[in-house]
Amino acid sequence: MVEAAAMLGSPMPIALCQYRGFNDNKGDLDDMRNAFKIFVELEKTEKTKHNPYHWLQWALGYVHRAGNVVPKSTKKAFDYYKSSAEQGNSNAMNTLGFFYIMGRGCEKDTTKAFEWYQKSAQLGCSSAMFNMGNRYIDGYGVTSNHGQAKEWWRKAAALGHVGAQTSLDALNLCD
Repeated sequence: MVEAAAMLGSPMPIALCQYRGFNDNKGDLDDMRNAFKIFVELEKTEKTKHNPYHWLQWALGYVHRAGNVVPKSTKKAFDYYKSSAEQGNSNAMNTLGFFYIMGRGCEKDTTKAFEWYQKSAQLGCSSAMFNMGNRYIDGYGVTSNHGQAKEWWRKAAALGHVGAQTSLDALNLCD
């Protein structure tokens, strides 16, 4: 995988592979630190180009959220995820929904959470589709609607989301 990323000529995929421990990297703390250094250097160079690397912001959000290489900061994580989401990264949009539901790095806002989940789901993110179903069940940020919950869970399950299938099965038992 690292070789394939290198063939693309971009250090970003290489750093992500190193951080996650793919290929011959063990994904230990030294690998994570080295990847973080690459992320930081890329951020400096890419900011001058309006930072088209939405995956870079996502990765930096992930690192700050995890807190295993740098001190944990939900505020910094939120800011990076938001930047990534605003550039169209559906995974970052889904994560923002979670941050807004929980009030991590931001004020708790179930309406904004729903909006970000919806944007992500519309881009095909199965986890966001699952979360849309959850929001329609619990009424967080939207009026509770079991029919809509089922519809979103069906979409997520069709993409292989196990949690969505489990929730769909449970709801069908209750009907």
